[in-house]
Amino acid sequence: MEITAVAEREDALVGELLALWRASVEATHDFLTPVEVDRIAGYVPDALRGVEALAVARDDQGGALGFAGVDGDGLEMLFVAPAARGTGVGTALLRHAVGTLGARRLDVNEQNPAARGFYEHRGFRIAGRSPVDGQGDPYPLLHLELADPAALGLPTTIETERLVLRPWREGDADDLFALARDPRVGPPAGWPPHGSVEESREVIRTVFSAPETYAITLRGDGRPVGCVGLLTGDAGTEPLAPGEAEVGYWVGVPWQDHGIATEAARALMRRAFDDLGLSALWCSYRADNGPSARVAAKCGFAPHHVTRGLPRPLMDDACDACFTRLDRTAWQAARDGASR
Repeated sequence: MEITAVAEREDALVGELLALWRASVEATHDFLTPVEVDRIAGYVPDALRGVEALAVARDDQGGALGFAGVDGDGLEMLFVAPAARGTGVGTALLRHAVGTLGARRLDVNEQNPAARGFYEHRGFRIAGRSPVDGQGDPYPLLHLELADPAALGLPTTIETERLVLRPWREGDADDLFALARDPRVGPPAGWPPHGSVEESREVIRTVFSAPETYAITLRGDGRPVGCVGLLTGDAGTEPLAPGEAEVGYWVGVPWQDHGIATEAARALMRRAFDDLGLSALWCSYRADNGPSARVAAKCGFAPHHVTRGLPRPLMDDACDACFTRLDRTAWQAARDGASR
């Protein structure tokens, strides 16, 4: 299964998704009569064309399994083909809508307890109720808001004195590009400057949608100023053992030298050891990257080894890389000493 964003809403696609919508509604919305389904179907093509972000899940043969649409932070639609129900398609689309498209709220028909249970099991909670639906018809709606992203396997929000670490959203693409286009940001961390807003949007979809990857934002602002995350397994700069992860971070040039990377990394380290129960963390950086070395030292990482000529595939080069390590016992000892 592959989930892809759809920008062009051509007639053939709209017709395909309308047929999927009808099959899904007929299988799940038994409180609607056939006449009412026909009437509501008249709204669907315009909704598909007008929704801000539309994602479609397809099988290996290209057949549509389901779709989701998001406007702002609202999930406006999520429908799964009857044959694909119970196979994880709905969960995958919801995870994409929340983790990549930024959905945080949705409405569900009160007469559809199965849908309510689906969303509540995946971290949403009831925040309100309306006696009629969006068209003014007498179908009460329950208003749900995301309360527990971890139920979807997504990052939670982490707050510090100055920062809020939150999942990346496609709407962050402009702000990410403004930061990542600067050649002083990416190359030291192992990736080239971004060339366009669309490239930044694709990075959010494919890279920053990974678990435990956070946008660093300032309290009261909400716009990203950097990124911090945990890498595991083969995703690390060097392969990582089970129960270990690598901390990665970068901050845009205007916010460097203000302790932001250190504050964000420390917050994520607390989550790694306290919430995720990891046994050790690694931090690596290019040998001549003094700022990253200072952040690692301030966070308590100890030098471990240096790898000479480490390939950097995204930069098409190689560098000498310093690897530092901090195990759970040392971290706890430092924390307990600081609290005395």
